[in-house]
Amino acid sequence: MYFISWNDLIAISVAFILLLAICYGFELVSLITGKGHYEMMDALAGILGGLIGMTPVIIYTFTVL
Repeated sequence: MYFISWNDLIAISVAFILLLAICYGFELVSLITGKGHYEMMDALAGILGGLIGMTPVIIYTFTVL
C-alpha cells in the first residue's frame, strides 16, 4: 500500500494477484519439473495464509493511518 499509495483498492488487488501468482506458481513449477509434489491444497493453504497475514495490515492501515 506504500508503493501504490494513490489508490488503496488497486494496491490491495495487486498484492492479492501477486499472492495468487506466487502460491500457484510454486505448484506449477513442481508439476512441470517433477520435483516436489503438486497439490492444489498447498496453493490454497498459501493463499489463505497470505490473506490471514494481509488482513491485520489492511485493518491497521485503514484505522490508524
